[in-house]
Amino acid sequence: MPPHPRLFFGMRPGINQQGETTVSINSLGWRGPEFDQKPRPDLYRVMFLGDSSVWGDGVSQEESFPYLFEKLLQQLDGRAVESLNAATPGYSSVQSRIVFEDHVDIFRPNAVVIASLWSDIIVRPWQDKDLLRKFSTEGGYRFDSPLRDALRLSALFSWLEARIEGFKGIPDNHQIVMSAMINPDVHPWSDGRPRVSIADHRENLRAIADAARDRGMDICLLILQCDPVRFPWPKERLAAYRQNFRDAAAAYGALLVDVPALYPKEPTALSAMFYDGIHPTAEGHRLIAEELARVFSAKQASAR
Repeated sequence: MPPHPRLFFGMRPGINQQGETTVSINSLGWRGPEFDQKPRPDLYRVMFLGDSSVWGDGVSQEESFPYLFEKLLQQLDGRAVESLNAATPGYSSVQSRIVFEDHVDIFRPNAVVIASLWSDIIVRPWQDKDLLRKFSTEGGYRFDSPLRDALRLSALFSWLEARIEGFKGIPDNHQIVMSAMINPDVHPWSDGRPRVSIADHRENLRAIADAARDRGMDICLLILQCDPVRFPWPKERLAAYRQNFRDAAAAYGALLVDVPALYPKEPTALSAMFYDGIHPTAEGHRLIAEELARVFSAKQASAR
C-alpha cells in the first residue's frame, strides 16, 4: 500500500495476490475494473465509501457486496447499474469524505453508500484530524521518499506493520501508513482516542450527505456488524457511532441498511458471518447485497 499525497495511503494499481484471492486495482487505486469517466445517460452509478469490510477483504471481487449489489439491482429493476467501490482498507470517514469530494463531480454517481465505521472507532495515540493539521499542504500530505521505497512491496509492508512499535502523539511521517493499519501496543477496542471522534464522524457523514443531496443523488447509510465476542468494542461508544448513521438517514431522508438487524442473533450463527470476526464472509456479503438491492429497488418503485 503506497503513500498517497492526500489520503495518507492508497492501493497500488494492478493485479496482486492477497492470500488465495486475486485482487484487481484500477488506475484510481479502487478495487474493480476501469470505467468511463462520464456515465451513460441510462446508467445508474453508485459509489461505495468505507474501509476493508466494504472493499471486500477476504473475498473475491465477484463475492463482494458492491459487485453483487450491481448485478442484483439490475435484475430487480431492469436498469443498467454500475458500482464504484471507492472503499479502501484502513480508510476512516475523514478519508472517505476526501475521496467523495475529490471525485463526485468527475464521475457523477447517482447514489452514494456510506459505511465508514471500523477505521473511525479504532483507538490510536492520534486522531486523523491531527494528522491533517500536521501533514496537510496545499497539494496534500507530505511523505518522505524512504517510505515510498519501504512500502513498495506489500509483503514487506505486512512484515513491517506486524513489528512496528507504538508511539505517543502524532507520528513522524514515515510511521503514518503502518500505524493506520495496526499498532500492537493499542487494542482497537480499548479505552482511548478513536481515530475519528463521535462528533467528527457525525460531521463527516453529514458533509458527504450534504454534498450528495446538493447534487440530487440518492443516499444510503450502511451500518456494519462484527462478532462482539472477537471484537468487544465498548457498547456505548459503538452505539453512538451507529446512531450517527441513523440520525443522518433521518435528517436527509436517506435509505438505511442496518446489518446488525439483518444478520443472525445467535452467537454461533453470527460468528459464521465473518472469517475473522469483522470482515464478512461471502455469505455475509451476499446478505448485505440483497438488502441493499431491495431498498434501492423499493425507492425506485415508489418514485414511479
